[in-house]
Amino acid sequence: MADPISIPASILSIAAVSAHSIRAVLNDLDSIKDAPKTLHALRNRLASLERALESLQTIADEQWGLVNERLLYDSRIAINSCKKTCNEVRAILSRWAQQSGCRKDKDFITPWERFVIGFIKQRQIKSINKELDRELSAINTVFSTATF
Repeated sequence: MADPISIPASILSIAAVSAHSIRAVLNDLDSIKDAPKTLHALRNRLASLERALESLQTIADEQWGLVNERLLYDSRIAINSCKKTCNEVRAILSRWAQQSGCRKDKDFITPWERFVIGFIKQRQIKSINKELDRELSAINTVFSTATF
């Protein structure tokens, strides 16, 4: 059996790294003026996930004992997946910017980019949103169980 203190500590440390990844993507998305609604939805999910990760910091040491090991394990996987998803989103945003010849500061989206992101890339963004929803659900389950 794992040390009961080390499990929450490891979760909190990977949550901090994942929150940093989310913040980087949010900054990238915020730098795009007149972003299509598709990107607003992605931004809102990421902000919710960031808040959920921050909520883990509020769980008291004794409350972590209420969460079973399987749920803790699943939450670690979800939090690691969150970081991976954020890195993928940043790579996608970077590719879109390079393909469109967008300026480095990403302060605008051309009408063509708006079309591509809003319609053509919508399936890819929906897939990312579904993954973020799964990650958010796992994190919220841990928080709810620990603070119930």
